[in-house]
Amino acid sequence: MLFRSSSPFGTTGFVNAAFELKQQIKDGLLPEPDFIYCALGTSGTAAGLALGLRAARLKTKVVAVRVVDKKRAHRRWVQHLYRTTNAVLHQHDPLFPLLPWENDRLRLRDDFFGGTYGLYTPAGREAVDTLHQMEGLTLECTYTGKALAALADDARRDRLRDKIVLFWNTYNSRDLAADISGVDYRDLPPAFHRYFEQEVQPLDR
Repeated sequence: MLFRSSSPFGTTGFVNAAFELKQQIKDGLLPEPDFIYCALGTSGTAAGLALGLRAARLKTKVVAVRVVDKKRAHRRWVQHLYRTTNAVLHQHDPLFPLLPWENDRLRLRDDFFGGTYGLYTPAGREAVDTLHQMEGLTLECTYTGKALAALADDARRDRLRDKIVLFWNTYNSRDLAADISGVDYRDLPPAFHRYFEQEVQPLDR
């Protein structure tokens, strides 16, 4: 059985986020984007944004950059999560409309995965380092770095000329050092020990 960590109830958070975005646009904080770039893992972000943007009547399309293998991230699963989340919201509030899926609301990018989950790629590493140097923002190379790499590549190829683009940063950069101080990694299952004892990410420097 294939387990996924995104559910309709969790996905509603990103539906709500799309309405927050609409309010920010209304308040003049930013123009309405043509595209939102985000990482595609368990698909909750992409499905929730696609549904929320549609419900909020925004023209914005989602560009979802796959960071896991195709068994876990594909258009059919995003569609399923979109529809089941829509059904849950409509069930709890009949005023929330049932909105048919539209294929052109979602673009999938498969070319920045790197072949293995969690494996850092040169393009992702470069994107993370560049953003940190230019803006002081922190990303990571498993999810957000790959999504930003796709955005940067599209910009270099002149695919975004005259377009308004929003990068959706899903990385929680909260410092958890205090929470794990005093924890011995050897108390974890043995399969995890190599991540503390071996260099498993050559690009993680």
